[in-house]
Amino acid sequence: MNHNTKLDGQMNLPLCDTPPTNLPPDMQCELESALADLLWAAAVASDPSAVEPAGDEA
Repeated sequence: MNHNTKLDGQMNLPLCDTPPTNLPPDMQCELESALADLLWAAAVASDPSAVEPAGDEA
């Protein structure tokens, strides 16, 4: 793949059996927030019309 190749929207990530990790509550909250931001950004990138532009209200 070269730098001019358009990437597909589908990303296949390998999954493996890993044991659950116990995180401190503050770190878990931070990771949940980061994941929510990433999912929101991905949704907006795939359908920008779903978000109304910020600016002057009508």
